[in-house]
Amino acid sequence: MNLEGSAMDNPTCGLVAARQCLFGNLNVLGQASISWHRLDLRVPEYEAPI
Repeated sequence: MNLEGSAMDNPTCGLVAARQCLFGNLNVLGQASISWHRLDLRVPEYEAPI
């Protein structure tokens, strides 16, 4: 059984897997950047009213 051939025969399966992988990576990056931005935004908020 040729894996490349079966992937070409059923492109939907490959697309779904690639899509889940992409969204999974975006989710991790999004959560990391959101927490990083919150950290960045909290510091000036407390330092601004001096």
